Amino acid sequence: MDTRVVRITAYSALAIAALFLPSIVIQLAYPIPGTDASASELAAFFADHRTSFLVSVYLTSLAFGGLLIVFGAGLWAILRRAEGGAGVWSAIAFAACVATAAAILVVDAIFLAISHRAPALDPASLPLFVDVGFAANLMTAFPNAVYVIAAGIVIVQTGVMPRWIAYGAFLVAAIHLLSAMSLAHAGAFAPSGVLPTLAPLSHFLWLIGVAVVLLRK
Repeated sequence: MDTRVVRITAYSALAIAALFLPSIVIQLAYPIPGTDASASELAAFFADHRTSFLVSVYLTSLAFGGLLIVFGAGLWAILRRAEGGAGVWSAIAFAACVATAAAILVVDAIFLAISHRAPALDPASLPLFVDVGFAANLMTAFPNAVYVIAAGIVIVQTGVMPRWIAYGAFLVAAIHLLSAMSLAHAGAFAPSGVLPTLAPLSHFLWLIGVAVVLLRK
């Protein structure tokens, strides 16, 4: 492997994790009320936690809307060299990674607009805007699953990384695809429930695993 490409890919993955970590803390400390929350509850939440939420959105956008593309390009270079030939699966992985970054930016843009305009928004409209944000977040699962599955297939076929990285990728994809079905109005299977929260955490851990493997090489 090209040492420079390996370092860029590994360090960009670690940078994503480092930027996302404060966002995880903020989201766990101040979880967005679920889809069953009243308009008054949502208005109070965005008024009370506006600054923290804006910081979280900014860091998430920088990590997954920006650095994820750098990581995806580096991963593509590594996988394409290992795959050889037309490199179809590695190309699919990169294209889906870019689509994932774009989808996450759409989600962040929705919640950024809500947070920025919350004091002036009609509280009655907040549930609709929040539901749109949650629905957009669920849709990020599909390109994310495609990108990690494609990467996992190349890893299994070529042995360019340990197989546990590939199996981890398939697990990340499974969690994301299950999270996309979290459409209950309340509870663990709501858009703000366990699986939609677990999905980005699984991706976060997988990125760290890839970085560690690459740096050890």
